[in-house]
Amino acid sequence: MFEVKSYCDMEMAERFADKVGLVRHLHPDKRVDAALIVLEPFPEVLNFCRENQIAVVS
Repeated sequence: MFEVKSYCDMEMAERFADKVGLVRHLHPDKRVDAALIVLEPFPEVLNFCRENQIAVVS
């Protein structure tokens, strides 16, 4: 699953991680990959996504 953002702060990244966690919980038999596509990610967003196994594409 993915989201496209022109701007992404920590709250937005946390909300996306919650959505990813929900999909992973609802479909434990499936592999759920996540990607956040953002123009200029903040360093803390990059670290948060790395810790939560979310790819960041910029």
